[in-house]
Amino acid sequence: MKTVAATYPDRELRVIVDNLSTHTTDEVKAWLDANPRILFHFTPTGSSWLNMVEI
Repeated sequence: MKTVAATYPDRELRVIVDNLSTHTTDEVKAWLDANPRILFHFTPTGSSWLNMVEI
């Protein structure tokens, strides 16, 4: 994410991720708080991300 953020410094970035616990660690939350232009969107728990693509 640091590389992507540096590549696009003047844009809001929206990232779709699954609900894996590594995406919600305190370290990740702190980094996202320090980089408010980067937003994580989580796929629903118990649902395939493909279901959301089809919508």
